[in-house]
Formats: sequence, C-alpha cells, structure tokens
Amino acid sequence: IVITITGVNDSAVISGDDVGAVTEDDTDPVLTDSGVLTLTDADSGEAKFDPASVVTPAGALGELTIDADGNWVY
Repeated sequence: IVITITGVNDSAVISGDDVGAVTEDDTDPVLTDSGVLTLTDADSGEAKFDPASVVTPAGALGELTIDADGNWVY
C-alpha cells in the first residue's frame, strides 16, 4: 500500500481593525488613525505580518506602516 499526501497552502485570514477614518481639523493638521490586525493561518508557522511588504506608492496622500505584530498606523 502506498499513501501519498500532498500539502496545500491554505489562505491566511486577516481580521481586526481593518477600517480607519480621519477627520480634517484646523487645530491639528496631522491626520492619523491606527489599529491592530490579527492573522490566523492553518499552515504552521506562517501566521506573520511582513512590514517590508507595505509600500507607499508615489503620489499617495498618506503613509501606511505595519509592524510584525499587526499594529498599523496611517
């Protein structure tokens, strides 16, 4: 008897604070919002954020940063 097992890359699920909003305010011209994302991945050892993968495109009106723990700031 030969049993062949073929692994599959299961998609990760991202949840948490995935929506942000800013309101223009004359007293503080710096507009910012932040939150925390969580990541669940059925594939062992792959539930991690990659901060280097977040790139701000030219002409963007802000900058998004995220750390390895899922904390983000816009």
